[in-house]
Amino acid sequence: MENSFLKDKLNVFLLENHPDLMMEFGDQLDQYISDRVETALQVYKSQTQAGIHQDVVLENTYIALKEGLIFSKFNILESILEEYYYQIYEERLKDKSLVSYIISLIEPCESIFSKYNTSDNYTYSDLLITELIGNLEEIINH
Repeated sequence: MENSFLKDKLNVFLLENHPDLMMEFGDQLDQYISDRVETALQVYKSQTQAGIHQDVVLENTYIALKEGLIFSKFNILESILEEYYYQIYEERLKDKSLVSYIISLIEPCESIFSKYNTSDNYTYSDLLITELIGNLEEIINH
């Protein structure tokens, strides 16, 4: 398995699901990606050497690559905006400010996110969505 392949895969995953983390890491992003890729490659090598079926090895490699990143505050907020605030969503999409707008909403919603399990084992919660909608309503209308 190629190092560059995993780096590209993780880069695309972060871009689509965690652009906020990409901004947060800034100059340290390359190191963050390299560290995760190295961990994933260790999983790949050890399981390949152990004779584990290739499909399982690849799945476990991707799990290691994305560990701790499955839940995305960005994606949750994007979905809420698209479904409940479609006009704002479309306007921001049209003027290419959607990503930065959603990123700006994460911090004001942090106290709500912190009340719920937002780990890789997250299960959908109507209550989380309802609280986020209420919070976004206040943010958008003030």
